[in-house]
Amino acid sequence: MAYYEIILAIISILITAFFYATVIDKGNHSLGKLLVLMFCICPIVFWSVNMVGDTITADEYQYMKTIVDMPNIIKDPGVAAKLMLQYRTSQMFLGTIFKMIPQKIYDQLSLNSLLIIYKILHWILFYIIGLLICIIVYKKYLNHNSENGYKRVLAWIVTFYMVMGLPMTISVMKVCNYDATNVMFATLGITLIGAYVLGVVKKNF
Repeated sequence: MAYYEIILAIISILITAFFYATVIDKGNHSLGKLLVLMFCICPIVFWSVNMVGDTITADEYQYMKTIVDMPNIIKDPGVAAKLMLQYRTSQMFLGTIFKMIPQKIYDQLSLNSLLIIYKILHWILFYIIGLLICIIVYKKYLNHNSENGYKRVLAWIVTFYMVMGLPMTISVMKVCNYDATNVMFATLGITLIGAYVLGVVKKNF
């Protein structure tokens, strides 16, 4: 693993522990339970982040280049118009971040460096969306309210592996293309709709 992938994995594990402590356990957590949680999710986090900046599919290059190399893309109006219409979601979220990079720093970065930065940002964005899906599944679908703190931790770990360990999830987080972006946002939307329907059913029946 590259050094930035190890750092990314460690940060992601800490973010997951923070989400659990503030959203799931809401102040009832202990250091011991958080350490157990972080240890148990290590394999899937490191597996999903491994080689995130080393692999690239055939269509990723054009997709990412449209976001990170916009000044050169817009020189060809015909191509630019087509690509901008296809990748509006990515431009809104990740394109904005690249526009915020100071021009002096941007000019010093190679295209390869920009592509690696893009893949890392893509992974972080969809990891957070994956965590949101985990929280919805845990709170609305499982509705797990055990008073035993370690049972809650176990239920969260199982939920985390169910969502983040799917081959589709790992592929979507690693591959930056049109389909990957649509899949994760669509899954979040379907999960929210399902949670709403379950709430209506429980309330009325």
